[in-house]
Amino acid sequence: MAANEQQNGHSAAFNSENRKAAQSDDASANLPALESLAKQLAELREYVAYYCSARADMVNTRLRSAAVRALFAAEAGLGVSAAIVTASVLLVVGAAEGLTVLCGDRPWAGKLAAGAVVLGAVWGATWVGKSSWERSARRKSVEKFARRRVKQWKRFGRDVRQRAADDASPN
Repeated sequence: MAANEQQNGHSAAFNSENRKAAQSDDASANLPALESLAKQLAELREYVAYYCSARADMVNTRLRSAAVRALFAAEAGLGVSAAIVTASVLLVVGAAEGLTVLCGDRPWAGKLAAGAVVLGAVWGATWVGKSSWERSARRKSVEKFARRRVKQWKRFGRDVRQRAADDASPN
């Protein structure tokens, strides 16, 4: 039995050494695979960073392009506004000079008449626009409530006006 224990102990020590050697062989066998995996992960990380950088540059380019387009639009708007103001001033000055001649070479009278005509035209255009807007709003409101009364008639057999008249009449 002692010989058996000695043999088992010897055999256990041998198995332990074999396992360590096998693990060492496995680790050294896996080392190239781990190095390859690490290299591939580093490569993947670089490609992802490259992609993200390219996307960020694309967004920046689009934003820059939009800003340039907005700037050009603003400049064009200012240019058109300046042209309209210049044309308006030239028109009013020309009218004032023409009225000056009609008023017997009195510059103050021509300028006063031209200013009154321009202010009158602005006031008249404003009044016409306001009146048109109010008429349109009233017409839309009347049509909306007429449609509602039709729906009430279809749903209840009477509308709000008839209901109010019924409630107001003495029984």
